Amino acid sequence: PPPQTPTTTSGRSRRRRSPVVSSSAAAKKKKKAKKEAKKEATTKKGSESAPVVEREEEEKKKETTSTSKTARVSDDEVEVEAEVMEVDADSDAPSSSPPAEEVPPPPPEHPAVAAEPPSPTTTAVRPSRPRSVTGGGSRLFHPYRTLGRIASSRPFHLATHGSSSREAFATVPIGNRFHVLRCEEGMRTVLVGDALPSSSSSSSGGTTSGSGFEVDEEVDEEELHRVVGDMSLSVSVAVHGMKRRGRATHVTLYRRIKALSTAGVFSRREVRRGWSVVDALDLGRVKVAMGGEKEGKEENALLVALICARMDGGGSKEEEMLGVKVVGDDSDSDSESSDESTSSSSGGEGDDSDSDSDAEDEGAGRCRGRLVLIHATRESLAVRKTIPLKVKGGGGASFVPTVAVHPHTYVNKIVVGGKGGRMMLVNVRTGRIVHDFECVRRAEEREERRKNEAGGGKRSGGDRDGEGPGAVTALEQSPAIDTLAVGTSGGRVHLINLRHDATLFSLSHTAGGRRGGGGKPVKITSLSFRTDGGAMSYGIAPLAVGRDDGAVSVWDLSPKKEEGEGTVYGSDSDSDDGGSSTTKKVAARRTLLAQIDALHPGGISRLAFLPGEPLLLSAGCKSNSVAMHVFDNPDHSARFLRSRTGHVGPPVAVRYLRPGAGGGGGLLADANSGADAATCQLLSAGGWGDQSVRTTSAARSALDCEYSQGKGLAKRARDLGLGDRSDLLLPPVIGWDSSEARTRDWGDLVTIHSDHAMAYVWSTRRGAQAGPVLRQDAWNVSAMKVPPPRTAHATSVCLSLCGNFAVVGTRGGVIYRYNVQSGIARGSFPRDATGKGGRERGTARAAGNVSRTMKVLEKKMRIDAPVDDGYDDYGDEGPSSAAARKRAEDRRLSHLARARHSGAAVTGVAVDALNRTLVSVGSDAKLILWSFVTRAPHRKSPQTLPAPATKLRHVRDSDLAAVALEDYTAVLFDCASLSVVRRFGAGSNPGSPSHGGPITDLAFGPDGRCLYTASLDSTVRVWDVPTNSCVDWMGFDSPPVSIAVGPTGEFLATAHGNKVGISLWCDKSFFGTVHLDGANPPAEPYRMDEPRPPAEEGERDAGATAATLLGAPAASPAEGQDDDVPDDQDNDDGKLPPAPKSEGLVTLSGLPAGHWKTLFHLELVKERNRPKEAPKKPPQAPFFLQWRGGDGGGGMGADGTGEAD
Repeated sequence: PPPQTPTTTSGRSRRRRSPVVSSSAAAKKKKKAKKEAKKEATTKKGSESAPVVEREEEEKKKETTSTSKTARVSDDEVEVEAEVMEVDADSDAPSSSPPAEEVPPPPPEHPAVAAEPPSPTTTAVRPSRPRSVTGGGSRLFHPYRTLGRIASSRPFHLATHGSSSREAFATVPIGNRFHVLRCEEGMRTVLVGDALPSSSSSSSGGTTSGSGFEVDEEVDEEELHRVVGDMSLSVSVAVHGMKRRGRATHVTLYRRIKALSTAGVFSRREVRRGWSVVDALDLGRVKVAMGGEKEGKEENALLVALICARMDGGGSKEEEMLGVKVVGDDSDSDSESSDESTSSSSGGEGDDSDSDSDAEDEGAGRCRGRLVLIHATRESLAVRKTIPLKVKGGGGASFVPTVAVHPHTYVNKIVVGGKGGRMMLVNVRTGRIVHDFECVRRAEEREERRKNEAGGGKRSGGDRDGEGPGAVTALEQSPAIDTLAVGTSGGRVHLINLRHDATLFSLSHTAGGRRGGGGKPVKITSLSFRTDGGAMSYGIAPLAVGRDDGAVSVWDLSPKKEEGEGTVYGSDSDSDDGGSSTTKKVAARRTLLAQIDALHPGGISRLAFLPGEPLLLSAGCKSNSVAMHVFDNPDHSARFLRSRTGHVGPPVAVRYLRPGAGGGGGLLADANSGADAATCQLLSAGGWGDQSVRTTSAARSALDCEYSQGKGLAKRARDLGLGDRSDLLLPPVIGWDSSEARTRDWGDLVTIHSDHAMAYVWSTRRGAQAGPVLRQDAWNVSAMKVPPPRTAHATSVCLSLCGNFAVVGTRGGVIYRYNVQSGIARGSFPRDATGKGGRERGTARAAGNVSRTMKVLEKKMRIDAPVDDGYDDYGDEGPSSAAARKRAEDRRLSHLARARHSGAAVTGVAVDALNRTLVSVGSDAKLILWSFVTRAPHRKSPQTLPAPATKLRHVRDSDLAAVALEDYTAVLFDCASLSVVRRFGAGSNPGSPSHGGPITDLAFGPDGRCLYTASLDSTVRVWDVPTNSCVDWMGFDSPPVSIAVGPTGEFLATAHGNKVGISLWCDKSFFGTVHLDGANPPAEPYRMDEPRPPAEEGERDAGATAATLLGAPAASPAEGQDDDVPDDQDNDDGKLPPAPKSEGLVTLSGLPAGHWKTLFHLELVKERNRPKEAPKKPPQAPFFLQWRGGDGGGGMGADGTGEAD
């Protein structure tokens, strides 16, 4: 557009203003003129160049003086920093400075404030969300622990350092970390790795998270895919990538738990074209040359093979790798050693002459697989060689690798399996493809052809995850040399001989049957052979097969001498050439020893037998669990031994088992269970697909358990033909409450469930649903009968402090009261909701009621006026005249019609400490106080709230109720003064900014002075109740759906919408000084780092664990400590006494209190232990007893000669 004369903007505006800049054409013209002037100045000599330079300086000075900047931010006004250029009226063209970088304006304080649309003379500026403050924690809270995160969909790595399960460790990926589990004693976590560094530094741009603040792609969440390591080197290599991509593109070197370096495996173009690492293989240790000061020496390094594949089907030219130092060369001129030639001859008749042509032909665009060899030392990570994987003589065929294995006795060679049943033997030293195996591909084609003929020409099986029916998904070395077990995506396991390239026999698996046939094929995900002596003594050869339907099949591979008709599990091939082949029935049959159905719902990610022991370790893809089974039964079946389990899906509710006064409970600690601030236990409930109630310990994983909902649910589900036991579980929990007053007598936890009318009583002492079902008499329990109406579905619940009564709010606005011990209904609120036929104990009309009798006597004797308790009582006698009685009745009925939640859901209920008042809020924006005894509403009820209510939290000590509203705010209601005393999140208060989304949960601190609110804008705010100000603002990557504060306020627990774990945050004010200024609330949220899972072994045990992991006989001293230990401090068990961190500091003792409390009474102890008389020789002592008179030598020996023996 033609240049326009901009106007000067001054004053204060109530709306955003974008920067006013000059025309782009004028700016380009001026810039071009400057370049030409500068070029002319450089070509001239001496004095001719000086005026040009002075002219440029004058122009710059003039442009600087003509620019003014304004930036003003107030409570109700938001202005953006803008540059306004003044135009000289005498000039022909407007003079302007180059356009400045556009700064995005901050957002308005309230969502209702809208930005002004850009004018034609201004450039539009995209409004951005507020950025979070970087750092690990906020003002008050710091990341502490993540509980309940056990496993992910990625396979674990099993490492052994001996022949017992105590020296076996499983490295399990969990999100962007890994933790090491000891395969015994409850599979405790011994080490936890640091978070993976970001692999998205090459990306540009930014994404906006659900937390309301913009997040650059440099901090995108990472996901760990594979991890391999060497215990003696204390080195691990992690293969990972960005979670949103779902592909592994980078590797990170770990020294124990610390991440040292990260490097990319592919170039940017290769990443965009779909290259990823599909498997990582540990090839042992090699010697590499050292650099720097130790040049000329060698050190041990871990050799790792990365199997890479391009999954999109296209080809790309190989480029330089990013961030990895490439050492060595890919020359194939090296001659093979004698051991390599031997293994090459054993692998088949393949010729290595085509390797050079394969390497040169990779750029032709047909290569879809490669092998990358990496050297990992204690300090660095380097790529040694890249080997392209191509089908030899395959024409247009391409090889897409999926999995690899290192066969025993095959030095420098690995077997790589891929799609279409293809397999090849690769020499990793020379980079040559030794042999292409055809046995598996022929067996798969033969099986598909047989199924097609049986199915009338229709293709069976179908593609599974894009891998085809014959893709190789699992490889495992058998105890026999030259024999491999190959699992495919079509549900078949082939035992092959590498030397002869032949299939020995095959095993089929289906989802519908236990022994193949008659069902849908399943995908084989993992294989493992049992190698203990017990199996050999019984004469069996067990093979465990993991499947994607969550079941594990255990086969006996030893042939059985049986003939006859029936299903044949073993088959031999008559011909192994490329032509037709036939299958003949053989007498050798394989037996299915055992099958564990639905072990891990969602599929098996990895299973492995521990070397030399009948222990099977398995992990699930979606079950968030690691289980161990032992095979010690006479029928060779499996028996469950131990496991670590968590929620399958994200938990929807979390609370402390003993919440204390701030959480609605009464006691801080229970002597019966031993709960205290250090070992608090949390209750959590899962959503749909999980539907479980679990207790999780913040100190010991051995205390974690799932509450039982019935005995034998898994077996009952199988008998009924259901998918798994989740179909028999209760719906997800949407509300619960507990009271520890009656824990020893009956149930102390009451839950309500989604789209369910009845409430259930649980016993936290027994860890099971043990109690009556709270329901009305007219409701049917059986699912075969008419269910209760939808208006009766429970929406809120509360348990009285005494533990005797449970109050349940419904969707229709009626509140029911039950007796927890018997489950009998005890009326409703309002009273007429259940009719006159209900049981009316405890009301004023009940016979023998003392309160009613006293009121009647007072009125008759006219001694004093009746006591007005503020509640309408049905039992009171009205005025004497009929007209007065009618007016009083009309007023009462009118009040009762208003004081109820008619047709609106009751979103929250609470009972005070004395069982006198019931508080209820609903979606009709009403807050009603009821008499708990007479069930009549208060005369000043209902109280109208500013917006419909969604949540209610009540503090019994102060009688304050916090109510979350639908307008993203929260109010504090004083039940004593019957008024709203605080409103949090109102836009009118500068210190109380509102949430950007609905409030999902509320929680009070133990003293009732702090209120915590969680919102779907992925933030949690901490409000100071006395000052009505926001003192902390925490931002998360995912929205919190439930929060809970510890009994002492030390910890804050949060459950998030897309995380299966529970995050714990510790309060900094308990171990440090925190300065809070309520007048200056946080302007933006603090980005909270994800807490790391806990390592359960203490500092003393960690040294022994580290020694075991490193292969050392004893624990090495920590860094910074002196290696020399005095002899007087040395003890038998190798544990050293604690030393102070600095001179003069006090170190706490780790001994029990009884050992050191006696130090305060040493004089009294000495006085009591003083001997009263000299020791005497016992009369008629046996000859074999020796007696000493004392240390002074004055005593007599056993023979009475005066010399002690």
